[in-house]
This record gives sequence, structure tokens and C-alpha cells, in this order.
Amino acid sequence: MRFEELLDRHERGSLTQAEAGEMLGMSERTFRRWRDRHREKGAGGYGTAASASRRRAGRRAHPLGTGSAKALLQRVALRTYAVYRVARTRESAC
Repeated sequence: MRFEELLDRHERGSLTQAEAGEMLGMSERTFRRWRDRHREKGAGGYGTAASASRRRAGRRAHPLGTGSAKALLQRVALRTYAVYRVARTRESAC
């Protein structure tokens, strides 16, 4: 069933929020969020919030163009650690 049909049945009183959410495969809380968004933005509003959040970069995403700088820093760190290991190995051998 479509969301609008179940929302209409809920508003007529023949379904609870929990039942409508279960029929859609979502929680009662998610059904309420979709209902509120539908009231605010109309029929297309309940699909846009999740889509917009998927288009945004995550908080750990690197800005464009920093991939090479990141790789350079990793190479420098690995070389520095390798030099440190060699020095420590020579010290312990003496």
C-alpha cells in the first residue's frame, strides 16, 4: 500500500500509527515523521529529506583535491617510522 492510502486510513481512525508504520515496514516514529513532513510539504515531501542527507558529504569526508596531500602525508609518516625502526634496531644490537 502507498503511504497516502495508509495516512488516509489513519486519519479516518481505522488504523493506528503503529499499524500503519508496520504495514509500510517502518517504525511508528518514522510514520509520524513522514506524516508531519507530508502535512508541511505535500505529497512529495516525505521522500526528500532522506535523499538530501544522502547527497551531502559526511563529516569525515575530505574536500576535493586533498587526496594527493593525504597520500603524501601517509608516505612521509611511513618513511619516518621506518627510519625510527632502523635506528631503534641498531641501538638494541649494540
